[in-house]
Amino acid sequence: MNAEALRPWSCTPSHVQLARFSAATWNFHRIHIDPIAAAEEGLPGPVVQSTLFAELAWQAVRQWLSEASPELVCIEWRNNRPVSAGQTIRWVCTEVTREGRPPDELVTLSLAALLADDEAAVAAAVTVRASSI
Repeated sequence: MNAEALRPWSCTPSHVQLARFSAATWNFHRIHIDPIAAAEEGLPGPVVQSTLFAELAWQAVRQWLSEASPELVCIEWRNNRPVSAGQTIRWVCTEVTREGRPPDELVTLSLAALLADDEAAVAAAVTVRASSI
């Protein structure tokens, strides 16, 4: 498996998805659900929660490794800029690294969440157990 072989995966978080994720995580900060509150903070609209980025990164990895049913070991991410509801995010794998030996080998996929201008909104690393892929 190499990064070039993994096709970009796109998603567009909606206002409804942000509201549902806020409810599920008990994160009711208004900038995630209220356009007026977001505007008061200088944002173009309700913004994607940072923890939702982690979930979306995991979804991208599961799409790429869907036949293997990967076992999540660790996920790390860094938000670089806000993403508003309705913006399309294109997840790309930038690097695949392996550590250890089977059956305990770990595979880490480094990801970037790109916006329409190809600037990275999020950088992430998702580690899975190699025996599951």
